[in-house]
Formats: sequence, structure tokens, C-alpha cells
Amino acid sequence: MRSIKMFLAAICVSALSLTACVDLGHPEINITIESDYSGIIGAINDASRSLSEKLSLIESAIKEGQADAEAQQEMLREAIAAIPGSLEEKLAAIESAISSQTSGLETKLAFIETAVKTGFANQQTAFDLLTTALETGITSSNANMVSALAEIKTAINKISSALTVDVADLLEDIIQAIADQPDYTAALEAIRDMIEQIGTVPTPPAPGAEYVEMGHGLKWGTMNVGATKPEEYGDFFAWGEIEPKTPGTPYNWETYKWMRDDGADWDYITKYTYEDNQTNAIWYQWTENWVYEFIGDHFTSFADCDYKDDAARANWGSPWRTPTDEEWTILRSSDYEWVWTENYNDSGVNGMVVTSKVSGYEGNQIFLPAAGHHDGDDPAYRNRYAHYWSASIYTNGYSDLAYAVFFDNSEDRDKVRRDGEDRYFGGSIRPVMN
Repeated sequence: MRSIKMFLAAICVSALSLTACVDLGHPEINITIESDYSGIIGAINDASRSLSEKLSLIESAIKEGQADAEAQQEMLREAIAAIPGSLEEKLAAIESAISSQTSGLETKLAFIETAVKTGFANQQTAFDLLTTALETGITSSNANMVSALAEIKTAINKISSALTVDVADLLEDIIQAIADQPDYTAALEAIRDMIEQIGTVPTPPAPGAEYVEMGHGLKWGTMNVGATKPEEYGDFFAWGEIEPKTPGTPYNWETYKWMRDDGADWDYITKYTYEDNQTNAIWYQWTENWVYEFIGDHFTSFADCDYKDDAARANWGSPWRTPTDEEWTILRSSDYEWVWTENYNDSGVNGMVVTSKVSGYEGNQIFLPAAGHHDGDDPAYRNRYAHYWSASIYTNGYSDLAYAVFFDNSEDRDKVRRDGEDRYFGGSIRPVMN
């Protein structure tokens, strides 16, 4: 990811002889900067300090060379974790800290980014905080800036609550978009334009043709994500990615979205991890007490992150989503009949016709094409095999796997099965909604 720290450096660089950069204001507060990292963390966990004071402390630590950007993110995570009270009280504390002028805009944006990445702030909260952070940097004496900010707020308010972009990435995209702007007014206009560009929610398939009610409270989409009709294969997605790989890009750990920059293997996954005791992975760290400590995020499903990493939601819009492992298990139960079918509707495509036997829904059907999968450079086993992702991480001791449903044209009684698969694999997505 591009660093969010480009924001002020790009806008207010002195070489551009800017006249419109405003003084955000940094009133003096009585905070003593501790001389080491552990001391700063201790201060962040001090319940007697306000969150805005802690942000100022972190900012000062960065400026005085006591912490780098990675340490800043860790300190911001610690600050979020140390917020006491109910969810409403936590959100109020964050809003107050963002509104305060005891820290700069750069630190506030980094804080918003961290809140999103840790799953604490949802999309609408992130956009609201972004607006507040910008407001604190604008003075009413500059009419152009105030007008530009008003337009940004209007654009944000138009964004549907169903929007599923990755807000942490979006914040960085906004910063990249304004990097070459000559002053604050132009920067605000660039932000407005960027928000407007992402404000359109994907359109689901035509009403009346997009789902079949199969019982147990679920409506199953009639086609895969990326398809235009049931017999098309559709696109292939690595688990937790909302776009298929571009042509020529292999499906492997090196290209996986949630992979640390210096890693190209399963143990460098940066998101969706739980306490699986895989202590050689980066979601564990060796402590001073000679024990391994889990430092992952405990996310095990797309629902844990407001579906922003769900390809079904991102491409079809809300309320569509990828089925959970439990929902696929229900579809594999005796309430449904799975029949391998060749040349479905004279299309030349093979796959499974799934028929409901649930009372009130008897005879309702969906077709799941045998689209194969992607492992490496090329698709494999097309028209003979299928790999359909669930929304759920494999919970049997390996965070690098996610549950999927597989089937093929064999005569084995277990030809429709469920297991964990490496998350980098390119699989099919069949959306559902309640």
C-alpha cells in the first residue's frame, strides 16, 4: 500500500512556494515524550490521558525520531485498543480526537486508516471521520476551501451504505490523487472528484432473474460473479480479493492481496488470522518472556470486516454476499439433491444441478458450472471440476486456508465435498442473500 504519510508532504512542500497551505494549529499541551518505545506504549495505555493527547504524543514521537511509520501504526492500534467504554463511547472518543487540533491532519488520517484496518470503524464512520479531519484543517476565512469542503461532504453523503470498497485503500487512493495538487483548494477538489468516482454501487442482475429461493431462508444467485447467464463460468477470485487477477498475473502467494511486501508464502498473511498456533507465521511474535504471542486480528469471515473483502458484495452490491461455510454445508445436506449434468441447456457446459427438497421450495433449482480453478498461470480442470469459495476461514488450525466446496464428474459418493484450500487459489463465487 502507498503510505498515507504522503498527504501533507505532497501538498505543502516548500519547493512549490504555496500560498494556500493553512496552519492547522498545534496548541501546546502538557505531554512529556518518553525516551523509549515501551514508555510511549505505556503512556498510550494510560487511562488518564485523552485520546487526542495520545495522538499528539504519537505524532511527537514520530517527529522526534523515536518511532518509524511501522511503529506509528502499532501505537495507533494500541491507542484504539485502550479506548474504554461502550462502542458508542469509543466512537465518541475517536470523533473527539479527530476534531481536536492537538495533532496534525497527517496523524489523524493515519488514525482513521488504522481504525478501518483493525475493523473498528466501518465505511460510513470512516467517511464521517475523514470529513471531520478535513474540517479541522480549514478556516472560514478562505471561501474557496469552505466551498470545496462542502462539495466533498455532499459527495460523501451521496455514497450508498451498500458501498463495499476497501476504505483503507480508498484513503490512500485519495491521497495519491491529490499528491501533485498545488494547494489546499485544489487538493480538496481532487478529494471530491475521487469520492464521486467511487460513489456508484454495482448493479445486480435484472430483478426477477437474479435468485432462486432454495429454503432455509436463503436466496441463491442464479449465476457466478462475473457471469451474465447461469452456464457461464464467471470470474475467478483469490479468497478475500474483490477483483480477478489481470491476464498474465498468476494466482499464487506472491500476488495474493493480503501478503506482506517482503513475503511470498503462507506465513506472511497480513489479514484474517486467528489463534491457530502456527507460531512461525507473522501473526505471532516472540515476547521478552520467551513465549509466542498472537498478534493477529481474529477475523474469520467477511462479516467481521463489513464485507469489504467480499467479491459477491463488491461486484453485485448489498445485500448480496458470499455464502458462509455453514450455508454451503446446509446446501450439501439431504435437503438437497446434487446431480452431475452435462451439456446444461445445450450450452456444452457441465456442472451440478442442485434441487431443493425443502417443504415449500420443492423443485427449485440452481446450476453450478464446473468452472475449474486457477493455480498459477492458467485455469485448470474446466468443465470437469469446480471450486466454490465460502466466506469462512478454515478453523482447523491454519489461517492460510479458507473453506471451499468442490465437486467433479466422478462417481464417488463424496464427489461434493468441503475442505480448506490455500487462499491464493482462484475459485468461483456464487452469491446469496437472505
